[in-house]
Amino acid sequence: MGMAYFQKADYPKAISFYDKALKSKIESLPNSRHISVVYCTMGQQTKTDAILKRAEERLGFLPDKHYELTAIQANVGNMSFDEGKPYEAISLYEKSIEGAKKSLSENHSDFIMYYNYIGLLIGKVYSSLDQQQLAIFYHEKALECHEKSNSSNQLHLAVCFNHIGSAHTEMGEFSKALSFLNKALGIKQKFLPENHSNLPEMYTNVGLVYFYMHEYQQANSFYEKAIEIQQKSHFENHPALATTYNNIGCSYRTMKGCPKALSYFEKMLEIQKSSLKPDHPNFVTSYSNIALLYSKMDAYSNAISHCEKENDILKKSLPPNCFQMATFYYNYGLVYLEKKDYSQAMSLSKEALDSLQKSGNESQLLNTLIHNTLAHIYFELVDYPNALSCLKKVREFQQKSLSGNHLNLATTYNNIGRAYSKMNNDLKAISFCEKAREILQKYLPSNHSDLAIMCRNIGSIYCKIGEFLKALPFVEDGLNIAQWNSNKNDTNIMSLTKELIEMKEKIRMELK
Repeated sequence: MGMAYFQKADYPKAISFYDKALKSKIESLPNSRHISVVYCTMGQQTKTDAILKRAEERLGFLPDKHYELTAIQANVGNMSFDEGKPYEAISLYEKSIEGAKKSLSENHSDFIMYYNYIGLLIGKVYSSLDQQQLAIFYHEKALECHEKSNSSNQLHLAVCFNHIGSAHTEMGEFSKALSFLNKALGIKQKFLPENHSNLPEMYTNVGLVYFYMHEYQQANSFYEKAIEIQQKSHFENHPALATTYNNIGCSYRTMKGCPKALSYFEKMLEIQKSSLKPDHPNFVTSYSNIALLYSKMDAYSNAISHCEKENDILKKSLPPNCFQMATFYYNYGLVYLEKKDYSQAMSLSKEALDSLQKSGNESQLLNTLIHNTLAHIYFELVDYPNALSCLKKVREFQQKSLSGNHLNLATTYNNIGRAYSKMNNDLKAISFCEKAREILQKYLPSNHSDLAIMCRNIGSIYCKIGEFLKALPFVEDGLNIAQWNSNKNDTNIMSLTKELIEMKEKIRMELK
């Protein structure tokens, strides 16, 4: 009965029946697991944790081959992951698989489906650790298990496609990501009602790809579809809704729509306060995002206040030199960078680097972000050789972790070109800027505003060295793209258009 009400999304009645089963000691361990799933679905993580902890205590009373042991280990693994303990989660997931092997043959259909489930979970954890190749390995294993099972359940297939697509997103392989995610979305749209609670995750994941491609309006349209369904199908304080508020808030922050971004971040924070313990690690992301937003709004005291809240949570729950503390110092440094306090920004960025190295985590992504920030600081301090040194390290990290044509690599090539130009090595500058443009042309629409900016950059270097005939086609291409985008009412586009018109006029004067 409890399961029937859960499937109908009548969560209070589901809990009522599971409670009755627990009190009467009928299959109490499985029912602990079921009731924990209900509370997790309702977004009540504190109750979920308490129930799983009680279930975990009972594991010692079970025989080694008891199948329920594997299921509880997996659920406790989920809890460990939610608590910010990814390696503990992986260990529990692996024990869970070993337990399943003891009670089922590896060719058994139940084992294959179970490995599919656990493979997806392990892949998800590796993805969170920025180890995307390992994530894809486990997700593809899960896909292989699905195919072996000859299951007609297309929705399981959609889950595999979704996770593989999300890993490709993190690797910057956006065309592959969209291919897998659109397959998953197509399956779910075909087999689920249009307002089903499983669809928002798909809309959010597709939105993320467009966000990373700098197509923010397109990203927001998918986020808004997700929010519309979540508001109808979930409780108002459900964590999934908080995640979507966070994503659309980040998008508006990037678009410099600060009031809208703040509104979404505050909604996210309200949900977390109603469903999580005050020192839960999820608050760290919220406080960090709000702090960065306040710094962009020049409200530095509010920004620093939120950073201190973030620091309080981390210090209570984590050792001083760990990956999360490194991330905190990096974000805190960004606040001071916005404040133009370059000394403090550099100090915090170096502290982030030191914590990351001592943590033993070789995250290419965080190394890239920290060195990019240091390069930015050196640019502001007119120390171009050190800026260039940091950018070369960024390129090394990206070449290890990204595909050769990743959009972030294009940004790095452009920044290296800028450093060489500042050091009057203009031919090298042009070489790197043209590499950046090649990548942008490969992955972005031909009328994307980033291409106009790159044309402006190359044109301006040619103008600097008096090569006006070579500068002209870049300036004209950039102007055509900027004018095509002028209807977007974007102040940056308007400023770029004006600059390109002035450059074109200057070139014509020089060529007379």
